[in-house]
Amino acid sequence: MIAAQVDFADTPNARRIGLFKHDRLKLGQGLFIPGRSWIPFMAIHTIGMKFSIDVIYLDKNQCVMRLETIHPNRIAWARGARGVLEVAEGAIAESQTRLGDKIEMSELQTTNQGGENKNEDSPIPSII
Repeated sequence: MIAAQVDFADTPNARRIGLFKHDRLKLGQGLFIPGRSWIPFMAIHTIGMKFSIDVIYLDKNQCVMRLETIHPNRIAWARGARGVLEVAEGAIAESQTRLGDKIEMSELQTTNQGGENKNEDSPIPSII
């Protein structure tokens, strides 16, 4: 398992907040950012953050297409990505995630980024 507690950035406000509410991420925590159909890539940044993160870019089939560690005050992107999973630095190595792996999301956590309970129809994923 890559992360058991994953926030889902599915609103403009959640995307804007991103990981800024964290001083650091612990192994098992993460943020999933779904792609937008009209944008042919995914871009993220760590500008203003005080910690590095592991980044997993996913294609339209939820398969890993790129893996990297992003340090503070950097910008990164992947053409063709349809989703991004931001997790604690070291999570990729710990989970032994590799290019081509299929990422599955299951309903283990049901809070949104603000810590509020969400409707069961919109679960927060656990990433396996």
